[in-house]
Amino acid sequence: MRKLANISIILAIGLGVGGVSAWMAVEADNSFGSVKIGQWTSWPLAGSTDADPYTRARVAKDGLVPLGAAEGLAFYLTTDQFGKPLDRECQYEIIGATPPARLWTLSAQDQNKRTIESETGVENTAFSQTLLRRQDGTFSINIGSQPAPGNWLSISGKGPMRFVIRLYDTPITGSAALAEPVMPKIINRDCIE
Repeated sequence: MRKLANISIILAIGLGVGGVSAWMAVEADNSFGSVKIGQWTSWPLAGSTDADPYTRARVAKDGLVPLGAAEGLAFYLTTDQFGKPLDRECQYEIIGATPPARLWTLSAQDQNKRTIESETGVENTAFSQTLLRRQDGTFSINIGSQPAPGNWLSISGKGPMRFVIRLYDTPITGSAALAEPVMPKIINRDCIE
């Protein structure tokens, strides 16, 4: 009887440790199959049959259809320049440039991976073709509930969020081209502690 109890305890510990480590690997922004460019994270093989089991588990958990390798690449940002989680009550500015792409979009998503609506109930997405740009080709997008001059992405509500940049028809989808791309930077314009 004691032997059976010991085996049960060992199995319970093994299942617990295995389950927690698998959950952490799937939830982590720097998990298997991820690529970091600055603060932005992407899973280039998420829409591919070559994806590793952890990337497949992440895709299944999120319940979203990832972009295929021939379609483009999505990058995610969950923290500001100080490493603080993004908050829907703060004002942010995303500045810089993206890797080359035929088209790219920027949106803010809530904790359920849904695009955050503006105060008027419209899903907001910034499109590369409609942005005001500086002479050097860089851009600046203000994000928050308060109107801002220039490019402005309106969001509403409270709670955590993340930013998603989707690059469509981009040459960096090949792993060899991920050598030196540059992603835009984020600046927290308030909520700084």
